[in-house]
Amino acid sequence: MDWSYNLLSEIERTALRRLAVFVGHFTLDAVTAVCGHDVSRNDILNTIDSLIAKSMVATRPVGTVMSYRLLDTTRAYALDIQIDETEAFDLAVRHATYCVGWLRQWGRNWSTLSSGQERTYHFAKMNNVRAALEWCFGEHGNARLGIRLAAAAVEVFLAMSLLAECHRWSQRALIALDAETVGSPDEMRLQAGLGVSSSQMYGESDAVNDALNRSLAIAESTGDMVYEAGLLNMQYIFHGRSGHFRILLEYAERCRGLAERSDDLAIRALAHSARGMALQFSGDLGGSRGELEAVTEIILNSQQSSVLLGYDPHYRSIVALARTLWLQGYPDQASARIKQAIEVSEATGHSAALALVLAGATTVSLWRGDLDSAQRYIDRSYSLAEANAMGPLMAISRCRKAELTIRRGNVRQGVDDLRAGLKPIHAARHELLTTEFNMELALGLLALGQAETGLNIVNETIVRVEGSGELFQMPELLRIKGALLRSTQSIHDEAERCFREALKLARMQGSGSFELRTATDLAALLADRRRRKEAKETLQPVYGRFTEGFETADLQAAAELMRSLG
Repeated sequence: MDWSYNLLSEIERTALRRLAVFVGHFTLDAVTAVCGHDVSRNDILNTIDSLIAKSMVATRPVGTVMSYRLLDTTRAYALDIQIDETEAFDLAVRHATYCVGWLRQWGRNWSTLSSGQERTYHFAKMNNVRAALEWCFGEHGNARLGIRLAAAAVEVFLAMSLLAECHRWSQRALIALDAETVGSPDEMRLQAGLGVSSSQMYGESDAVNDALNRSLAIAESTGDMVYEAGLLNMQYIFHGRSGHFRILLEYAERCRGLAERSDDLAIRALAHSARGMALQFSGDLGGSRGELEAVTEIILNSQQSSVLLGYDPHYRSIVALARTLWLQGYPDQASARIKQAIEVSEATGHSAALALVLAGATTVSLWRGDLDSAQRYIDRSYSLAEANAMGPLMAISRCRKAELTIRRGNVRQGVDDLRAGLKPIHAARHELLTTEFNMELALGLLALGQAETGLNIVNETIVRVEGSGELFQMPELLRIKGALLRSTQSIHDEAERCFREALKLARMQGSGSFELRTATDLAALLADRRRRKEAKETLQPVYGRFTEGFETADLQAAAELMRSLG
């Protein structure tokens, strides 16, 4: 290396030393911006060509653009060459500044990149961002520039599912804020990055809420409608996961107000998505379906990116639509939407988002009684959650595995595993699926002959649901309560009252699937009490309204009971 270096001209030696600032591949535009401040573009081009000819620089075409890099040994040698401290500082500043510009160019547009070579190339370029961040916040760096760089990196870190890095650098940059950067757009992005990454990695907390509220306040004060919509969406998710369903419609309406003042399709999609899910939770399934079909139409027919703060309403809305369709009594359409959601999410290359959509797919598969599909979705979701350090989602997957254990007959083990799995979910304040888990736990206890314990769990859950506003679950909770009461021979009348109340509520909400489950249980109870004609009259019209899904567990159980009733 010494011999080769000594054969270089002075301009070639200077260029080589400066090129060592790049980690991995770089483009001519990057070289011109970082290394060519005192050299003409023609001289830079000629020097690069000369270094290529002397095997000091390697080339690789990426689409229509030529990419360059120093070989590892060459870069290591060049980094050891002593240069003036002022020159080294200026070089590092130009490198970090270039990274800021690159991140700002690609941050919102990340989802429009292909999932193949183009995305891989940009993923590799993040090594330069990491190196620049390390220098900025190092002993001889530039913290003010580091704040700008970390803020610009938030969108890309989240879009690339780099949650740990987003959390680390957002936190580090927030510590470095000074009087001029407090309340700035940079702080807005950093607070959002800290809140989103903390939520995904550790669950919901006061710190997450504080970070999101601070970011939202800055977005509102600066008039940044896109970020304001993204942060309203994150607050919506925060309160939904925390189990505060009654206030979700408030955030949805605020987002809709933004959409009415903006032509941005991403904001419109978020508004429909948030309102559709809020209406589902409240039990307005018809309204929910209308909103979710509207957002699905937007996102499937738009070429515009709709990713805000790493969240894409594609997967969330299609999964929510699948849930609504199943609840309304369309299990086959729900299954088709789940497959569509997985395909759309896979196409984005966002592994954290895919982990979430697979978790949603698990719910619909369990509702359908398709245990094999549920197992595949759980396993894949858990693997992706583990790879992305998504602690709460890993806990959810463990609870889902416990549900499958119960349904496949190993009830004692499943109940024990589900009880253990709920502890970290409560600790993370991630209560979105607690109602579903409690119902499964109660049914497991019923199978073990512990109906009274299961009844206590269901009664406590009913009180919590009445307070939280998760009203679409109430028909199923009342049905399970009826099943628990039915196991006690002396209180059949109370069990029948629970079933009839559940049936009435399911009809009011338009929840055909919960109505069928309840009608099946009520008909079985009536048949046991020698009221077979009434049992058939209860079940037959509900079953007759179904036009699909006849291979699913609920419809097969109803059909079998119908045959036995004659």
